[in-house]
Amino acid sequence: MRSTGLRRPVRRMRWALRAGVLLLAAATWLFTPMTARSVALPDLTATKSDDVGGATTLNTSWTWTIRIANVGGASADFPDGSAIFIDEPPNDFRLTYGEFKVVSASGVTGSVLCGPTSSGPLECFADHGPVSITAGGFLDVAFLAAPTAPYLFGSFTNPRGGGGRCGVDRQRLDVDRARRQ
Repeated sequence: MRSTGLRRPVRRMRWALRAGVLLLAAATWLFTPMTARSVALPDLTATKSDDVGGATTLNTSWTWTIRIANVGGASADFPDGSAIFIDEPPNDFRLTYGEFKVVSASGVTGSVLCGPTSSGPLECFADHGPVSITAGGFLDVAFLAAPTAPYLFGSFTNPRGGGGRCGVDRQRLDVDRARRQ
Protein backbone atom coordinates (compact mmCIF):
# COMPACT_ATOMS: atom_id res chain seq x y z
CA MET A 1 0.00 0.00 0.00
CA ARG A 2 1.24 3.38 -0.92
CA SER A 3 1.56 6.40 1.32
CA THR A 4 -0.88 9.17 0.81
CA GLY A 5 1.71 11.87 1.55
CA LEU A 6 0.63 12.25 5.14
CA ARG A 7 4.02 11.13 6.42
CA ARG A 8 5.82 14.13 4.98
CA PRO A 9 3.87 16.74 6.95
CA VAL A 10 4.26 14.59 10.09
CA ARG A 11 8.03 14.39 9.56
CA ARG A 12 8.20 18.12 8.97
CA MET A 13 6.15 18.70 12.10
CA ARG A 14 8.48 16.48 14.16
CA TRP A 15 11.53 18.39 12.91
CA ALA A 16 9.82 21.69 13.55
CA LEU A 17 8.91 20.54 17.05
CA ARG A 18 12.50 19.41 17.72
CA ALA A 19 13.87 22.69 16.38
CA GLY A 20 11.41 24.62 18.56
CA VAL A 21 12.50 22.69 21.66
CA LEU A 22 16.15 23.37 20.83
CA LEU A 23 15.44 27.06 20.28
CA LEU A 24 13.54 27.26 23.57
CA ALA A 25 16.41 25.54 25.40
CA ALA A 26 18.97 27.87 23.81
CA ALA A 27 16.90 30.94 24.63
CA THR A 28 16.48 29.79 28.22
CA TRP A 29 20.23 29.22 28.55
CA LEU A 30 21.09 32.56 26.92
CA PHE A 31 18.69 34.65 28.96
CA THR A 32 19.04 32.97 32.34
CA PRO A 33 20.86 35.36 34.65
CA MET A 34 24.33 34.16 35.63
CA THR A 35 25.45 34.45 39.21
CA ALA A 36 28.95 35.67 39.94
CA ARG A 37 30.98 33.66 42.37
CA SER A 38 33.88 35.09 44.26
CA VAL A 39 36.67 32.96 45.59
CA ALA A 40 38.36 34.02 48.81
CA LEU A 41 42.15 34.01 48.58
CA PRO A 42 44.95 34.75 51.03
CA ASP A 43 46.72 38.10 50.68
CA LEU A 44 49.95 38.39 52.66
CA THR A 45 51.63 41.64 53.64
CA ALA A 46 54.84 42.45 55.49
CA THR A 47 55.10 45.74 57.38
CA LYS A 48 58.34 46.80 59.04
CA SER A 49 58.78 49.24 61.91
CA ASP A 50 61.42 50.11 64.49
CA ASP A 51 61.16 51.06 68.14
CA VAL A 52 63.02 54.39 67.77
CA GLY A 53 60.82 56.13 65.19
CA GLY A 54 63.43 55.96 62.42
CA ALA A 55 66.17 57.88 64.28
CA THR A 56 68.17 57.30 67.42
CA THR A 57 71.02 58.76 69.41
CA LEU A 58 74.68 57.83 69.22
CA ASN A 59 75.58 54.34 70.51
CA THR A 60 71.94 53.24 70.84
CA SER A 61 70.59 49.94 69.51
CA TRP A 62 67.07 49.46 68.16
CA THR A 63 64.67 46.65 67.32
CA TRP A 64 63.23 46.10 63.88
CA THR A 65 59.82 44.38 63.98
CA ILE A 66 58.08 42.95 60.93
CA ARG A 67 54.37 42.04 60.97
CA ILE A 68 53.44 39.34 58.48
CA ALA A 69 49.67 39.55 58.12
CA ASN A 70 47.06 37.76 56.06
CA VAL A 71 44.64 40.49 54.99
CA GLY A 72 42.90 38.18 52.49
CA GLY A 73 39.73 36.15 52.86
CA ALA A 74 41.25 32.66 53.14
CA SER A 75 44.06 31.03 55.06
CA ALA A 76 47.59 31.06 53.66
CA ASP A 77 48.99 27.54 53.89
CA PHE A 78 52.68 26.67 53.77
CA PRO A 79 53.96 23.09 53.52
CA ASP A 80 56.77 21.94 55.81
CA GLY A 81 60.08 23.62 54.95
CA SER A 82 58.66 26.36 52.73
CA ALA A 83 59.65 30.00 53.13
CA ILE A 84 57.09 32.37 54.62
CA PHE A 85 59.15 35.55 54.91
CA ILE A 86 62.58 36.85 53.93
CA ASP A 87 64.46 40.00 54.96
CA GLU A 88 67.85 41.25 53.79
CA PRO A 89 68.91 43.81 56.39
CA PRO A 90 72.05 45.86 55.82
CA ASN A 91 75.11 43.60 55.53
CA ASP A 92 77.08 46.40 57.09
CA PHE A 93 80.11 45.65 59.28
CA ARG A 94 79.00 48.57 61.48
CA LEU A 95 76.00 46.58 62.76
CA THR A 96 75.52 43.38 64.70
CA TYR A 97 72.18 41.64 64.96
CA GLY A 98 70.44 39.88 67.78
CA GLU A 99 68.26 36.78 67.51
CA PHE A 100 65.64 36.85 64.75
CA LYS A 101 62.49 35.35 66.29
CA VAL A 102 58.71 35.31 66.42
CA VAL A 103 57.63 37.60 69.27
CA SER A 104 53.83 37.38 68.91
CA ALA A 105 51.24 35.65 66.73
CA SER A 106 47.49 35.28 66.29
CA GLY A 107 45.64 32.93 63.97
CA VAL A 108 48.78 30.94 63.17
CA THR A 109 48.90 27.17 63.44
CA GLY A 110 52.08 25.14 63.15
CA SER A 111 55.68 25.90 64.02
CA VAL A 112 57.50 28.87 62.47
CA LEU A 113 61.28 29.00 62.72
CA CYS A 114 63.17 32.23 61.98
CA GLY A 115 66.87 32.84 61.60
CA PRO A 116 69.69 33.70 59.24
CA THR A 117 70.18 31.47 56.20
CA SER A 118 73.55 30.27 54.93
CA SER A 119 73.39 32.91 52.16
CA GLY A 120 72.90 35.76 54.63
CA PRO A 121 69.26 36.91 54.63
CA LEU A 122 66.95 36.37 57.55
CA GLU A 123 64.12 33.97 56.84
CA CYS A 124 61.04 32.47 58.49
CA PHE A 125 59.82 29.10 57.30
CA ALA A 126 57.40 26.31 58.19
CA ASP A 127 59.23 24.01 60.59
CA HIS A 128 58.34 20.40 61.52
CA GLY A 129 55.08 20.42 59.58
CA PRO A 130 52.74 22.76 57.72
CA VAL A 131 51.93 26.29 58.84
CA SER A 132 48.65 28.10 58.27
CA ILE A 133 47.94 31.81 58.75
CA THR A 134 44.18 32.29 58.92
CA ALA A 135 42.38 35.24 57.32
CA GLY A 136 43.06 38.12 59.72
CA GLY A 137 45.96 36.24 61.32
CA PHE A 138 49.46 37.61 61.79
CA LEU A 139 52.87 36.95 63.25
CA ASP A 140 55.40 39.49 64.42
CA VAL A 141 59.12 38.78 64.05
CA ALA A 142 61.78 41.02 65.55
CA PHE A 143 65.53 41.38 65.83
CA LEU A 144 67.91 43.77 67.55
CA ALA A 145 70.31 45.93 65.54
CA ALA A 146 73.30 47.36 67.42
CA PRO A 147 76.04 49.63 66.09
CA THR A 148 79.56 48.25 66.50
CA ALA A 149 82.33 50.39 68.04
CA PRO A 150 83.98 52.50 66.75
CA TYR A 151 81.24 52.84 64.06
CA LEU A 152 78.49 54.16 66.29
CA PHE A 153 76.81 56.45 63.79
CA GLY A 154 75.48 56.41 60.26
CA SER A 155 72.39 55.65 58.25
CA PHE A 156 71.11 52.08 57.94
CA THR A 157 68.44 51.06 55.43
CA ASN A 158 66.44 47.86 55.73
CA PRO A 159 66.20 46.14 53.32
CA ARG A 160 69.79 46.73 52.28
CA GLY A 161 70.43 49.08 49.38
CA GLY A 162 71.18 47.80 45.89
CA GLY A 163 68.26 45.43 45.50
CA GLY A 164 67.73 44.01 48.99
CA ARG A 165 64.50 42.12 49.61
CA CYS A 166 62.02 42.21 52.44
CA GLY A 167 58.63 40.61 52.14
CA VAL A 168 56.47 37.55 52.22
CA ASP A 169 57.66 34.58 50.24
CA ARG A 170 57.96 35.62 46.59
CA GLN A 171 56.99 32.20 45.26
CA ARG A 172 53.86 32.24 47.40
CA LEU A 173 52.87 35.64 45.98
CA ASP A 174 53.23 34.38 42.43
CA VAL A 175 50.99 31.40 43.23
CA ASP A 176 48.37 33.70 44.76
CA ARG A 177 48.45 36.01 41.71
CA ALA A 178 48.08 33.06 39.32
CA ARG A 179 44.97 31.89 41.21
CA ARG A 180 43.37 35.33 40.83
CA GLN A 181 43.73 35.38 37.04
